[in-house]
Amino acid sequence: MIDIAELKKKISGRTTIDDLVMAIIYIANPSPIVPKSNARFQKAFFTLQEQFHGLLDSISFDPSSFTPYSEELDEALFRLETSTILSTLNPRYQNYSIEGKTDIFKEAFAKFSLYEQENLKAMGDRLKEIFTAEEEA
Repeated sequence: MIDIAELKKKISGRTTIDDLVMAIIYIANPSPIVPKSNARFQKAFFTLQEQFHGLLDSISFDPSSFTPYSEELDEALFRLETSTILSTLNPRYQNYSIEGKTDIFKEAFAKFSLYEQENLKAMGDRLKEIFTAEEEA
């Protein structure tokens, strides 16, 4: 017979692309505001995948267009937005807000091993650099 408590523990320990995105955003943004731009996220995560191997290897990108595109990443961002984990701010809808939800992002980060968390920290720092450089340009 299957132990339900053990099964729940195993399932809750699994990480998804949503967890990965939330963990990287959690590290990259000490501010509760995250720029809302699918193209920026796609390009940034493509750059991260090129620079960091391992955690992002399961995301497939089509680099043939002007901006690299991943359907998996697009779907993850859509799920996070429609679930309001990434809330859209009025009036221009140019930013996401994670205000009041940092615990959810922190929980996603905690699902990863210590080794993976070190990689996520490096990815989050790099993502912050990418977004900052784009804003200054």
